[in-house]
Amino acid sequence: MAELGTHEIEIWHYIARYKREHNGCSPTYEQIGDAVGISSKDHVKRDLEKLDAAGYIRLPRGVARGIELLQDPLEPPASSHMIRLPLLGVIHAGEAIPTLDQNITPLEWVQVARNLVGNGKNMYLLQVSGNSMIDALVNDGDTIVMEQTQLADDGDLVAAWLKKKQATTLKRFFRRDGWIVLRPENPTLQEKKYRPSEIEIQGKVVCVIRSNTRPGASFVTRPIRPN
Repeated sequence: MAELGTHEIEIWHYIARYKREHNGCSPTYEQIGDAVGISSKDHVKRDLEKLDAAGYIRLPRGVARGIELLQDPLEPPASSHMIRLPLLGVIHAGEAIPTLDQNITPLEWVQVARNLVGNGKNMYLLQVSGNSMIDALVNDGDTIVMEQTQLADDGDLVAAWLKKKQATTLKRFFRRDGWIVLRPENPTLQEKKYRPSEIEIQGKVVCVIRSNTRPGASFVTRPIRPN
């Protein structure tokens, strides 16, 4: 706690209390300033950025009331070997189906080993629905740790937004002859190709949490690369 000043600590506690009282919703900068006696929004912003840098909260870009609480001052501290990541919804490993927007209040928080995800920056969890990725050891009901990014290399497991379908799907990513190929890891299913303008990469898989190990996340495997 030594790296935080009095205002930062007060803000951290206020955010935790506010979220409890408002069903997970975050306070505005103005509300935070009023609660801790700071009139300047720039001052509030600087204090929030310090909390973000110290790993106590996360400040999503361009999201009103979107402050995420990474460590709750009103709960016992988590193990230094674990980090809590937000579970945001479902991704479909099968036919592309619209999924939950990522700028939402987490459904729950799950502890994941730090040696797999580092500081967890720009990472979140999604639960897998479907069996199109079973040969990559990603099964229906598993939970995947995603890194939010629009970049992917050949062979990455990605969350791909299909613009025409307005839907997200989990597939293996490849570039071929000017096309983007999304390949399932199931011998009964066929790969599909898209023009680069037809899809958008929303994230890539960092690791997989088996469905029978949550919420402790004690058994985790990295996604298997293709041969």
